[in-house]
Amino acid sequence: MNTNAVYSSNHKFGKIVHINELENEPKKYIGETVRVLGKLISYNLKENLALLEHPLSHKKLLVDTRNLINWSGRLKSFQQFIGDIIEYNNSDIENKFKFNSTIKNYNNGIILRADIFRCVDGLDFNVYEQVVDIRRKFEKEYFNN
Repeated sequence: MNTNAVYSSNHKFGKIVHINELENEPKKYIGETVRVLGKLISYNLKENLALLEHPLSHKKLLVDTRNLINWSGRLKSFQQFIGDIIEYNNSDIENKFKFNSTIKNYNNGIILRADIFRCVDGLDFNVYEQVVDIRRKFEKEYFNN
């Protein structure tokens, strides 16, 4: 089963990936269309950047929001983004988020160029992760043989 199935000429569903997986192996996902979920901890509307955090591991992911229409972000809300992982030299990240003292040397060399978003406040993140793990196990057992 191809979890990156195309539903129109230029849109993909996106492989469900946890932010901590992206931070642990960032280069593995370059060029992939992914679907990630996290808590919005900071954003810079001028630079079209948002920073998501995995609520359990506290790993982070930088998101390019320039392709999103009507996205304004709400701090501490749970957001889901679908887009492509691309290489990004974010060595000046501290300057782009001057008012967030928790962001110091965040640089894993990737960014999610988001095309689709939705707010998922109210989602039980622990249950979500369990469901994703069950889905992966099912896909591996029935579609990768």
